[in-house]
Amino acid sequence: MNNFYLSWIMSVILLNHSIGQDTIAFKNKINETSTTATHTPLSHKQLAQSFYALSEDHIQSLGAQSIFDILSKTGLITVQKSQQGGGSPILRGMEANRIAMIVDGVRMNNLTAPGGHLQNTLTVDPNLLDRIDVLFGPASSLYGSDALGGVIHFITKSPEYSNKEKYSSNFSTRYSSVNHEKNIHYDIEYGTKNLAALFSASYSDFGDLRSGKTKNPTYLLPYGQRIYYYTQQNGSDVLVPNSLTPWILTPSGYKQLDLAGKLKFKSKS
Repeated sequence: MNNFYLSWIMSVILLNHSIGQDTIAFKNKINETSTTATHTPLSHKQLAQSFYALSEDHIQSLGAQSIFDILSKTGLITVQKSQQGGGSPILRGMEANRIAMIVDGVRMNNLTAPGGHLQNTLTVDPNLLDRIDVLFGPASSLYGSDALGGVIHFITKSPEYSNKEKYSSNFSTRYSSVNHEKNIHYDIEYGTKNLAALFSASYSDFGDLRSGKTKNPTYLLPYGQRIYYYTQQNGSDVLVPNSLTPWILTPSGYKQLDLAGKLKFKSKS
Protein backbone atom coordinates (compact mmCIF):
# COMPACT_ATOMS: atom_id res chain seq x y z
CA MET A 1 0.00 0.00 0.00
CA ASN A 2 2.84 2.37 0.80
CA ASN A 3 4.35 1.71 -2.62
CA PHE A 4 1.00 2.52 -4.29
CA TYR A 5 0.68 5.90 -2.55
CA LEU A 6 4.32 6.71 -3.27
CA SER A 7 3.84 5.97 -6.99
CA TRP A 8 0.65 8.06 -7.10
CA ILE A 9 2.35 11.04 -5.44
CA MET A 10 5.30 10.85 -7.86
CA SER A 11 2.92 10.74 -10.85
CA VAL A 12 1.10 13.87 -9.67
CA ILE A 13 4.41 15.70 -9.19
CA LEU A 14 5.62 14.76 -12.67
CA LEU A 15 2.27 15.74 -14.23
CA ASN A 16 2.29 19.15 -12.55
CA HIS A 17 5.89 19.66 -13.61
CA SER A 18 5.12 18.91 -17.27
CA ILE A 19 2.04 21.15 -17.28
CA GLY A 20 4.06 23.97 -15.80
CA GLN A 21 6.70 23.62 -18.51
CA ASP A 22 4.08 23.72 -21.29
CA THR A 23 2.41 26.76 -19.75
CA ILE A 24 5.68 28.68 -19.57
CA ALA A 25 6.55 27.82 -23.18
CA PHE A 26 3.11 28.94 -24.37
CA LYS A 27 3.32 32.28 -22.55
CA ASN A 28 6.74 33.03 -24.03
CA LYS A 29 5.65 32.26 -27.59
CA ILE A 30 5.38 35.35 -29.81
CA ASN A 31 2.66 35.23 -32.47
CA GLU A 32 3.53 36.53 -35.92
CA THR A 33 1.61 39.64 -36.94
CA SER A 34 0.75 41.20 -40.29
CA THR A 35 -0.71 44.45 -41.58
CA THR A 36 -1.57 43.26 -45.11
CA ALA A 37 -5.07 42.00 -44.32
CA THR A 38 -6.39 44.94 -42.26
CA HIS A 39 -3.73 47.71 -42.46
CA THR A 40 -3.36 47.29 -38.68
CA PRO A 41 -1.05 44.83 -36.86
CA LEU A 42 -2.99 41.65 -36.14
CA SER A 43 -1.89 38.09 -35.45
CA HIS A 44 -2.80 35.43 -37.99
CA LYS A 45 -5.25 33.86 -35.53
CA GLN A 46 -7.30 37.08 -35.48
CA LEU A 47 -7.80 37.24 -39.26
CA ALA A 48 -11.09 36.11 -40.72
CA GLN A 49 -9.71 35.57 -44.23
CA SER A 50 -7.34 32.88 -45.34
CA PHE A 51 -3.80 34.21 -45.05
CA TYR A 52 -0.34 32.84 -45.82
CA ALA A 53 3.07 34.39 -45.08
CA LEU A 54 6.51 33.43 -46.33
CA SER A 55 9.42 34.56 -44.17
CA GLU A 56 12.91 35.29 -45.45
CA ASP A 57 14.18 31.93 -44.15
CA HIS A 58 11.31 30.12 -45.88
CA ILE A 59 11.99 31.93 -49.16
CA GLN A 60 15.67 31.01 -49.03
CA SER A 61 14.95 27.38 -48.17
CA LEU A 62 12.82 26.97 -51.31
CA GLY A 63 15.84 27.53 -53.52
CA ALA A 64 13.67 29.06 -56.24
CA GLN A 65 15.04 30.77 -59.34
CA SER A 66 12.47 33.55 -59.56
CA ILE A 67 9.48 35.16 -57.85
CA PHE A 68 7.11 32.93 -59.82
CA ASP A 69 8.87 29.77 -58.68
CA ILE A 70 8.65 30.95 -55.05
CA LEU A 71 4.88 31.45 -55.30
CA SER A 72 4.39 28.18 -57.15
CA LYS A 73 6.36 26.12 -54.61
CA THR A 74 4.00 27.14 -51.81
CA GLY A 75 1.43 24.77 -53.32
CA LEU A 76 -1.28 27.39 -52.73
CA ILE A 77 -0.80 29.67 -55.74
CA THR A 78 -1.14 28.76 -59.39
CA VAL A 79 1.39 30.37 -61.72
CA GLN A 80 1.05 30.67 -65.50
CA LYS A 81 4.60 30.48 -66.83
CA SER A 82 5.48 29.84 -70.46
CA GLN A 83 8.94 31.41 -70.63
CA GLN A 84 11.96 32.10 -68.44
CA GLY A 85 11.36 35.83 -68.20
CA GLY A 86 7.67 35.81 -67.40
CA GLY A 87 5.08 34.46 -65.01
CA SER A 88 1.65 35.41 -63.77
CA PRO A 89 0.06 34.38 -60.42
CA ILE A 90 -3.53 33.17 -60.12
CA LEU A 91 -5.49 33.29 -56.85
CA ARG A 92 -8.77 31.40 -56.54
CA GLY A 93 -9.29 31.38 -60.30
CA MET A 94 -8.62 35.12 -60.68
CA GLU A 95 -5.82 36.15 -63.02
CA ALA A 96 -3.22 38.79 -62.20
CA ASN A 97 -5.30 41.74 -63.44
CA ARG A 98 -7.82 40.90 -60.68
CA ILE A 99 -5.20 40.53 -57.96
CA ALA A 100 -3.65 43.42 -56.05
CA MET A 101 0.12 43.03 -56.34
CA ILE A 102 1.97 45.36 -53.99
CA VAL A 103 5.61 46.12 -53.21
CA ASP A 104 6.21 47.81 -49.83
CA GLY A 105 2.71 49.27 -49.87
CA VAL A 106 2.93 50.58 -53.45
CA ARG A 107 0.64 49.03 -56.06
CA MET A 108 2.15 47.46 -59.15
CA ASN A 109 -1.07 47.04 -61.15
CA ASN A 110 -4.46 48.75 -61.49
CA LEU A 111 -7.63 48.67 -63.57
CA THR A 112 -5.87 50.29 -66.52
CA ALA A 113 -3.72 47.18 -66.96
CA PRO A 114 -4.79 44.86 -69.80
CA GLY A 115 -7.00 41.90 -69.04
CA GLY A 116 -5.60 38.49 -68.28
CA HIS A 117 -2.10 37.69 -67.19
CA LEU A 118 0.47 40.28 -66.12
CA GLN A 119 4.21 39.77 -65.81
CA ASN A 120 5.14 42.84 -63.75
CA THR A 121 6.05 40.89 -60.60
CA LEU A 122 9.16 39.97 -62.56
CA THR A 123 10.62 43.32 -61.49
CA VAL A 124 10.83 42.20 -57.83
CA ASP A 125 14.27 40.91 -56.85
CA PRO A 126 13.80 37.69 -54.81
CA ASN A 127 17.20 38.22 -53.13
CA LEU A 128 15.92 41.46 -51.56
CA LEU A 129 12.71 40.05 -50.06
CA ASP A 130 12.11 40.10 -46.32
CA ARG A 131 8.72 38.36 -46.57
CA ILE A 132 5.71 37.75 -48.81
CA ASP A 133 2.14 38.08 -47.51
CA VAL A 134 -0.66 36.43 -49.47
CA LEU A 135 -4.29 37.26 -48.70
CA PHE A 136 -6.81 34.93 -50.32
CA GLY A 137 -10.26 36.11 -51.32
CA PRO A 138 -11.86 39.51 -52.03
CA ALA A 139 -10.11 42.52 -50.51
CA SER A 140 -11.71 45.32 -52.51
CA SER A 141 -12.67 47.38 -49.46
CA LEU A 142 -8.98 47.91 -48.67
CA TYR A 143 -7.22 47.62 -52.02
CA GLY A 144 -9.74 48.64 -54.69
CA SER A 145 -12.29 46.93 -56.89
CA ASP A 146 -9.69 44.94 -58.83
CA ALA A 147 -8.55 42.98 -55.74
CA LEU A 148 -11.17 40.28 -56.33
CA GLY A 149 -8.90 37.27 -56.10
CA GLY A 150 -6.75 38.52 -53.25
CA VAL A 151 -3.54 40.37 -52.46
CA ILE A 152 0.13 39.49 -52.90
CA HIS A 153 2.30 41.85 -50.86
CA PHE A 154 6.07 41.76 -51.45
CA ILE A 155 7.92 43.29 -48.49
CA THR A 156 11.59 44.03 -49.14
CA LYS A 157 14.40 44.33 -46.63
CA SER A 158 14.81 47.64 -44.86
CA PRO A 159 18.02 49.16 -43.43
CA GLU A 160 18.23 49.47 -39.66
CA TYR A 161 19.54 52.25 -37.47
CA SER A 162 22.43 51.45 -35.14
CA ASN A 163 23.79 53.08 -32.00
CA LYS A 164 27.28 52.56 -33.40
CA GLU A 165 28.36 52.99 -37.00
CA LYS A 166 27.73 49.65 -38.69
CA TYR A 167 28.59 48.11 -42.04
CA SER A 168 27.40 44.75 -43.31
CA SER A 169 27.30 43.08 -46.70
CA ASN A 170 26.09 39.87 -48.33
CA PHE A 171 27.23 38.05 -51.45
CA SER A 172 25.66 35.00 -53.05
CA THR A 173 25.85 33.14 -56.34
CA ARG A 174 24.12 30.10 -57.77
CA TYR A 175 24.03 27.91 -60.85
CA SER A 176 21.31 25.54 -62.04
CA SER A 177 22.13 22.95 -64.69
CA VAL A 178 18.50 22.36 -65.73
CA ASN A 179 18.37 25.60 -67.72
CA HIS A 180 21.90 26.94 -67.17
CA GLU A 181 20.60 29.56 -64.78
CA LYS A 182 23.23 31.86 -63.26
CA ASN A 183 22.57 34.36 -60.50
CA ILE A 184 24.88 36.77 -58.69
CA HIS A 185 23.74 39.01 -55.83
CA TYR A 186 25.46 41.58 -53.64
CA ASP A 187 24.06 44.00 -51.08
CA ILE A 188 25.58 46.37 -48.54
CA GLU A 189 23.96 48.00 -45.51
CA TYR A 190 25.10 51.01 -43.51
CA GLY A 191 23.60 52.26 -40.26
CA THR A 192 24.10 55.01 -37.68
CA LYS A 193 21.84 56.61 -35.10
CA ASN A 194 20.24 58.94 -37.64
CA LEU A 195 21.01 57.39 -41.03
CA ALA A 196 20.39 53.95 -42.53
CA ALA A 197 21.01 52.86 -46.11
CA LEU A 198 20.75 49.66 -48.14
CA PHE A 199 21.95 49.10 -51.71
CA SER A 200 21.45 45.90 -53.68
CA ALA A 201 22.40 44.53 -57.11
CA SER A 202 21.41 41.22 -58.70
CA TYR A 203 22.12 39.76 -62.14
CA SER A 204 20.18 36.77 -63.49
CA ASP A 205 20.78 34.82 -66.69
CA PHE A 206 18.31 32.09 -67.64
CA GLY A 207 19.03 29.74 -70.53
CA ASP A 208 16.50 28.45 -73.07
CA LEU A 209 13.72 26.14 -71.98
CA ARG A 210 14.33 22.46 -72.74
CA SER A 211 11.94 19.63 -73.43
CA GLY A 212 12.61 15.88 -73.46
CA LYS A 213 14.87 14.60 -76.22
CA THR A 214 12.96 11.36 -76.70
CA LYS A 215 9.99 11.80 -79.01
CA ASN A 216 6.68 10.13 -78.18
CA PRO A 217 6.11 7.63 -81.03
CA THR A 218 2.32 8.05 -80.82
CA TYR A 219 2.54 11.71 -81.91
CA LEU A 220 2.64 12.31 -85.65
CA LEU A 221 3.82 15.90 -85.18
CA PRO A 222 6.97 16.89 -83.24
CA TYR A 223 5.01 17.77 -80.11
CA GLY A 224 7.04 19.82 -77.62
CA GLN A 225 9.86 20.42 -80.08
CA ARG A 226 10.87 23.57 -81.94
CA ILE A 227 11.85 22.75 -85.51
CA TYR A 228 12.05 26.41 -86.56
CA TYR A 229 12.40 29.69 -84.73
CA TYR A 230 12.31 33.35 -85.70
CA THR A 231 15.22 35.76 -85.44
CA GLN A 232 16.06 39.17 -86.85
CA GLN A 233 18.58 39.67 -89.61
CA ASN A 234 19.16 43.11 -91.14
CA GLY A 235 15.99 44.41 -89.49
CA SER A 236 13.74 41.65 -90.86
CA ASP A 237 12.22 38.52 -89.29
CA VAL A 238 13.84 35.35 -90.62
CA LEU A 239 12.72 31.75 -90.09
CA VAL A 240 15.73 29.66 -89.03
CA PRO A 241 15.79 25.84 -88.89
CA ASN A 242 16.47 24.29 -85.48
CA SER A 243 16.71 20.68 -86.61
CA LEU A 244 19.94 19.91 -84.75
CA THR A 245 18.56 20.76 -81.29
CA PRO A 246 14.74 20.76 -81.55
CA TRP A 247 14.36 20.05 -77.82
CA ILE A 248 15.90 23.47 -77.00
CA LEU A 249 13.13 26.07 -77.26
CA THR A 250 15.13 28.88 -78.81
CA PRO A 251 14.93 31.79 -78.02
CA SER A 252 13.22 31.55 -74.63
CA GLY A 253 16.19 32.59 -72.47
CA TYR A 254 16.20 35.75 -70.43
CA LYS A 255 18.65 38.11 -68.71
CA GLN A 256 17.88 40.70 -66.04
CA LEU A 257 19.71 43.22 -63.88
CA ASP A 258 18.03 44.43 -60.66
CA LEU A 259 19.28 47.52 -58.81
CA ALA A 260 17.65 48.78 -55.62
CA GLY A 261 18.40 51.29 -52.89
CA LYS A 262 16.77 52.41 -49.65
CA LEU A 263 17.69 55.41 -47.52
CA LYS A 264 16.23 56.36 -44.13
CA PHE A 265 16.98 59.52 -42.18
CA LYS A 266 15.67 60.91 -38.92
CA SER A 267 16.36 64.29 -37.43
CA LYS A 268 18.30 64.54 -34.18
CA SER A 269 16.04 64.85 -31.15
